Amino acid sequence: MSESEQNEKKKPGCSGCMSNAVLALLVLTGVGIGWGVLSSQREKAKVRKAQEAAFVQQQENRQTLLDSKQCSGCDLTGTDLSNAGLSGADLSGATLNSANLAGANLTGANLTGATVEDANLIGANLTDAQLDDSATLTVATVDETTTMPSGSKFVSRATLAAACTEGTAFSDAAPYSGSDSPGIAGFVREAAASPFVLQESVVETSLQASDAYGTALVLCVDKSAEPELIENCEYTVAAQDYAIERYRTVTTLTLVEAATGAVVDSSTEVSDPAECTETISITETQLAQGKEVRNGAVMGDSEIHEWVRRYVQ
Repeated sequence: MSESEQNEKKKPGCSGCMSNAVLALLVLTGVGIGWGVLSSQREKAKVRKAQEAAFVQQQENRQTLLDSKQCSGCDLTGTDLSNAGLSGADLSGATLNSANLAGANLTGANLTGATVEDANLIGANLTDAQLDDSATLTVATVDETTTMPSGSKFVSRATLAAACTEGTAFSDAAPYSGSDSPGIAGFVREAAASPFVLQESVVETSLQASDAYGTALVLCVDKSAEPELIENCEYTVAAQDYAIERYRTVTTLTLVEAATGAVVDSSTEVSDPAECTETISITETQLAQGKEVRNGAVMGDSEIHEWVRRYVQ
């Protein structure tokens, strides 16, 4: 047999070897995919197991609280405690986020350090309950059927908006004592035809009131004034006229005593845009538009906070 004939007979065998290699690669790749799926399933199982364990612990905490009224530092997230008798209960440092406390009797309960974000406190009785700050309740759900720590029924801060337009007082509001840090309700008006709307961000969290009773000051932030044209800078560029219009923005801040309607102070804060320069550099697109409008920066929350601090610290 010639050498060429021998080589011809070997070719089918080599082709078979190549098929085996491809098959082995596919098998190994399949194992890798399978392992990835298995690993993902294991991670999901771990998460699910941890969630189940947390739920069991929360239910055990719930029973402990109902039996002994002692559950300091407990995790009661999402727990149903509706209509529970928790008078004098120790819930200091407890996590009550999303818990259902509707109709619960929490008179004299210790809630210092507790978190109640999204907790349902509709119809709950919080008379003499101990809280780090009454503003804690601003992150919970309360309504006119909720009894506040002062023993009064909840009255929304939104009812105090009239103090910004009519000087209307709420006689049961907290008194303003000057140097103390009182509860403040902040309202903002964005346009002349718009009402003043309650807006949390204009008041620092530590100063926010939880309801109308806990409000000593009403902050009115009026941003409705139309920008004022203060300068029209004219240029000639490539034989074409071009103008820069500079507008001043105005924000009026007013602090009103919630209980009396008296104005504590008022200030008009102005903001001007960058000044015009003697020469400018513009694009062809800008030149085709013919003018540029510059507005002063609208007063931000941090600047409003700084203005308010002088009256509460």
